[in-house]
Amino acid sequence: MSLPGMREFGGTVEALAGAVARRAGGECDDFAARMLAGAVIGVIMAAVPRAAEPGADLAARLDAALAHLEAGLPLRAPASGQ
Repeated sequence: MSLPGMREFGGTVEALAGAVARRAGGECDDFAARMLAGAVIGVIMAAVPRAAEPGADLAARLDAALAHLEAGLPLRAPASGQ
């Protein structure tokens, strides 16, 4: 990822972390909110390339990715995982 790409990614993490922190009643620079935001964005970034394949269901793919994150990112995905 290029430096401008990293800046863009960092800005996205900051925006999502701020929203998460505000919703939870915390500060915009809250460490836990930043880690959650980075994890959410990371699983979305990992899921999107396969979702672009012909016949793929983007919504189902993103739902599966976020469910996998919620499950603690086990190395063996459930059989119904995308």
